Amino acid sequence: MPVVKNTLVETGSTKSLESLSLTVDQMQQQIDQLKNHNHDTVDTDHPDPVKHKYISFAKSAVRIAAGIALIWPQSIILAGVFLIAAEILGIVEELV
Repeated sequence: MPVVKNTLVETGSTKSLESLSLTVDQMQQQIDQLKNHNHDTVDTDHPDPVKHKYISFAKSAVRIAAGIALIWPQSIILAGVFLIAAEILGIVEELV
């Protein structure tokens, strides 16, 4: 492993390690600022995975019912009602 002393060779040009370390220091300051950022202003709410799962299952069941209604003779209105209900469940699913 080669040892680099006070310079960094990069595609034929040289840079001082001090300028490189200044850049690293600046990056560290930015990281520290992000760590100390007030997280109260950021929306960190995550969906409740259990509620999300059950609503998703219910939505799938309603869509299956809509599919069954589509193949059942003269029940296109019922299929439409099921599809609208599935969409409403999809909105609720995103809000939990």
